[in-house]
Amino acid sequence: MRLGMDERCIPYTIEVLLYRFFGHVFFFCVLTARSLTHLSPRSVSFDARHPERCFLYEKYDDRAAFDRHLASAHFKSFDATVAPWVVSKDVQTWIQPHS
Repeated sequence: MRLGMDERCIPYTIEVLLYRFFGHVFFFCVLTARSLTHLSPRSVSFDARHPERCFLYEKYDDRAAFDRHLASAHFKSFDATVAPWVVSKDVQTWIQPHS
């Protein structure tokens, strides 16, 4: 898995809507998870005026790499921790057609 500007990577965006009062703690958990897995915290967008919304941008080498991330122990632990705080989650992939 690589985060960066490599055009061969597949970008994913995740918009998370949270229950009131959980935005700041969710953001802290995301940044903590990123630092523990050596991922760039710049891939997270958070607006303190609207803490109930969080936008994540991640890049993976391919769909299999994204699936490995979802199956990893660190993701499963993170997801189990934050799941009660999440109202909804929208995951999109942004695959560019080859010319």
